[in-house]
Amino acid sequence: MVYVIAGIASGFLMSSLFICTVSITMFKSLKNTKFSSSSSPTRLNPSKIMILVTLISFPLWGIIGVILGILYAISDNQIPLDWWARPNIIFAAGIMVLTTVMITPFIILLKNFRAGIMVTSVCFMASYGWLLPELVG
Repeated sequence: MVYVIAGIASGFLMSSLFICTVSITMFKSLKNTKFSSSSSPTRLNPSKIMILVTLISFPLWGIIGVILGILYAISDNQIPLDWWARPNIIFAAGIMVLTTVMITPFIILLKNFRAGIMVTSVCFMASYGWLLPELVG
């Protein structure tokens, strides 16, 4: 149960960091464009997008945190290692490899959002690779 609660806490922290990163990245990329606040009800503007990101972000990152908490529980019971003050270096390395594999296509394709993607990926690695094991321990 501790693993699941730590995963939820890491997920909620990741959600908060994700919302901040997305909002800063989106508004920075749209600073030279003109968009209407509500000229058309069907048109998506940055405010509507941020509301959707905020509503979806907390449940999504919470679920990801629960899944990673369960995976950490499995890896902690199967491969108990203590190295460099991390409860399980194999889990942290797996998070880093997973993050690198997942963000590589986005960094190549989305050149305007590279900085935001990199900040989000570092937050992901810190939240789940370091904070999750620390909260459990």
